[in-house]
Amino acid sequence: MTVPAPRDGLRGTVQRRLWTACLRRCSPLDPPALAASALILAPHPDDETLGCGGMIARKLAAGAELRVAVLSDGTASHARFVAAAELRQRRREELEQATAALGLPGSALHCLDLPDGNLQARLPDAVAALRPLIERFRPRQLFLPCRGDQLPDHLATRAAGLEAARLAGPPLQVYGYPVWFWNHWPWLRRNALGPDTPLAALGRFLRGGAALLRDFRIRVDLDGATLARKRAALAMHRSQVERPAGQPDWPVLSDVGAGDLLRCLLREVEIYSVEGLPTA
Repeated sequence: MTVPAPRDGLRGTVQRRLWTACLRRCSPLDPPALAASALILAPHPDDETLGCGGMIARKLAAGAELRVAVLSDGTASHARFVAAAELRQRRREELEQATAALGLPGSALHCLDLPDGNLQARLPDAVAALRPLIERFRPRQLFLPCRGDQLPDHLATRAAGLEAARLAGPPLQVYGYPVWFWNHWPWLRRNALGPDTPLAALGRFLRGGAALLRDFRIRVDLDGATLARKRAALAMHRSQVERPAGQPDWPVLSDVGAGDLLRCLLREVEIYSVEGLPTA
């Protein structure tokens, strides 16, 4: 397994040591677990690929039955450039193309179309939609954003998934995947969501490093073909990765940390935390 090369001096050294220590503590998802049925929850179109694209491709290759549920319609990403109805349709088409590139049948994709950026306010609706999906499908595994993904829609997706799974019973194995978890030094040079004071930045680093070593216990290794498939799927989310001609201020994922976030998410391994369901 290749450990990503350091980006610079001290930062690269800390990043390499943390990542190596994390991988030493992570066990590969074994063949029976790879073949187990699973439901993947994503806050927005593209999170399914960024956080779980390699795992989805590997599980499908192992014969697993999968469902992917995307909670929001994705219309907040470029609202100042595109009308909501047009962006909703565009992101739905991109999602369908991306999941197809991973090998997922169209019938296995579920879009809740809740308002992007406001999932917390629609938590009861999300739970009400997810519970019957879990009860019908009865997956053995549930994948959702990890506790360190601190964006509101990611936290809401996590909460909705855990509550729906608890209500649907019986217990199933829950895994957390990181996307915006990486938004702290040394993975990103600075907080991509807003300025940090030095003290806040230090706190984010300490919490993030501790969580990396404490929470993540499972890894899915991606060979060259699988990683290429994940990259091809991400390329289908064109509104998120391609800047239209004549629109230099159109935000894309490669802007985040000057590409640092994508470097974290397009490694040769995906890591997952092992989660528990709430009891009440």
